[in-house]
Amino acid sequence: MAIRFSFRDDPAVPRFDAPQHFTVMDAKCGFCGEMSEAIFPALLGARFHELPPALQELHRGERGTIEVTREGEAWTRALGGRRFRSHLSLGTGRDAGLMCERFGIITVVMEIGLEDGRLWFVPRRWRMGRLPLPNALLPKGDSFECVRDASFAFNVRIEAPLLGLIAAYEGTLRPSESA
Repeated sequence: MAIRFSFRDDPAVPRFDAPQHFTVMDAKCGFCGEMSEAIFPALLGARFHELPPALQELHRGERGTIEVTREGEAWTRALGGRRFRSHLSLGTGRDAGLMCERFGIITVVMEIGLEDGRLWFVPRRWRMGRLPLPNALLPKGDSFECVRDASFAFNVRIEAPLLGLIAAYEGTLRPSESA
């Protein structure tokens, strides 16, 4: 299944360069091993079935814009003509029941919540490698996924104390015409 990324600029969010830097790309899912269970069904349990079907399909670990590995899911995004990749995994030990998203050497541990048909991502702690970082500096924001106009939609806003707005973007994913 091919997925087309499309991003819509929000004029209320200041950006260094406006929407011409948001890109559209087609992505195909690849499987690089077997994961014992998909992340989102494992975290949400029976509540996973309360998600709208478009969210369930993307987060079952069966297809979409992700690369499933033994350790979790690798997501590649294209914004501003640049690609960035993060790795999602189920938390273990102190992070059990939470989702870990790693960006390079930084890992953000998040609680996943479901409210009013929206899947919310709430940062709880973070670390650099194995070194915990102060929660007083933990980036936060309103980040969620939902269904809008029958398409998977996302809204990401990340702000950090002292730094202010780090990133803000929203958009939809829908099957491309070539799928």
